[in-house]
Amino acid sequence: MSDKLDIFDILRQIDSKNRNYYRDLPEEDKKKVVPFVLNRWVSAVQGPFELQDFYLYRCNDCINKHFFELYKYPELQWLSLTAISPGMGTHRHEWIKQKPRVNNNKVIKFLRSFYPSYTDDDLETLAAITTTDELKQLAKDHGWADKDIKGALK
Repeated sequence: MSDKLDIFDILRQIDSKNRNYYRDLPEEDKKKVVPFVLNRWVSAVQGPFELQDFYLYRCNDCINKHFFELYKYPELQWLSLTAISPGMGTHRHEWIKQKPRVNNNKVIKFLRSFYPSYTDDDLETLAAITTTDELKQLAKDHGWADKDIKGALK
C-alpha cells in the first residue's frame, strides 16, 4: 500500500480506459480515490479545442448528470469516468480552481444543492426567474419530503 496515490497515474488509467484499475486496488487505496475530484481533473484537458470540448461534454454526459446518485457505488463511478476518454492515448489534464461562493441566501443555498457547479451569478439568475412553486416541484421531483422543502425555503 502506498501512502498517497499519484493523481497523474490515475488520470492515465482513466484515459487508457483501464476498467479494472479501481477493482484491483487494495481496499486501503480505494478509500483514497475520490471520484468527485477525479471528475474535476478529467473535465479539463490540454490540447486542441475539439479535444477539450469533447472531454467537457463527455464529463457532463457520463458523470455530472447522475454523479451524486451513484455515491454508494464507487466502482460504477470509476467505470463512468473511464467512459469519458475517446481512447486516443493519454492527455495532460488540469485542475481548474472553483471560484469561492459568497451568496448564502436561502433560495441560493437551496438551488446550489441541485446545481453545485453553477456560479453565484447563475444561481441568482435562476432564483430570479423561478417561482416558489417551481422550487418546491424541483425538490419533490428529487424525492424531498415536504417538511424538508419547507425548512429549506422558509
